[in-house]
Amino acid sequence: MLKSEITQSRLFAVFALALVGVFAVFWGAKLSGLAKNPAFHRPVMLNGELLGYVELRPLELKNGLWSLDVFFEPLNQNLGVVRARQLRWWQIVDREDREGYPRMDLQRGSSLPGSPGDDDDPAYYTRDEKLGLGGYFSPQEIFADDKYWLRDAPQPENGASFEAWLVWQGDHEFERLVGFEWGLDAKAGKVWRVRHPKFLNDSRYNLSQILERSGFGSSWRDRTKPDYPERSN
Repeated sequence: MLKSEITQSRLFAVFALALVGVFAVFWGAKLSGLAKNPAFHRPVMLNGELLGYVELRPLELKNGLWSLDVFFEPLNQNLGVVRARQLRWWQIVDREDREGYPRMDLQRGSSLPGSPGDDDDPAYYTRDEKLGLGGYFSPQEIFADDKYWLRDAPQPENGASFEAWLVWQGDHEFERLVGFEWGLDAKAGKVWRVRHPKFLNDSRYNLSQILERSGFGSSWRDRTKPDYPERSN
C-alpha cells in the first residue's frame, strides 16, 4: 500500500471514530430526554443555568392520610446547590370555607392568617427543621436520597387546594422556578376526590399579596414578572 493511501485510510478511520462519537452523544442526549416525561419532570433554570429537575409523584395513602412526596433532584446529586442558589419550597393553601385564605402554608408556627412562622420566613420548612432542631420534618426526610423534598399530609377536614413552588428566595424578593398544584376535595373529614400534583406555567395568585396577608410584610417583589429589573449579580 502506498504511503498516501495509508494516510488516507488513517484519516478516514479518525473521521469515522469522530462521527461515531457525535452520534453517541446525540443519541445519549436524546434517550436521556426521553427518559424524563415532561408531565412529571420539569427542569429548574436560574439565570440561564440548569440546576436540576423537579419530579412529581401521585399522592399516596399513608396511615390514613393522602401524602405528598415531590422532590427537586440537583444535577450530579449535589445538594449544595440548594444553599448556594438560595432555593426554597413555598406552598400556598386555599380553603373556601375559611376567611383569611389563601395564605402561605407553613409547617411550624401559628396556623392563623396574618401570623408568620416561628422564624419569620415564608419558606415551607423552617431553619430549625432543616437543621434538625425540633422541626416537624427531620433533615433526613427533607434531604433524603440527595434530593430536596416537599412533603405534606394534610388533615382532610373540608378539603384544601395547594399551589407549591420551588423558588429563588432573596431579601424580600423571589423568583418562581417550577410550580405545581394539588389538593383534596373533602366533606366532614371524608375525602371524595384526590387531585394529584400537576405542573403550572404561572401562579394563579399574587404572591406578594399572599405574603403580606400571611404576616411577612408588604415589600416582597416577584422578579419572575417580565417587567422586573435584572439583578446586577
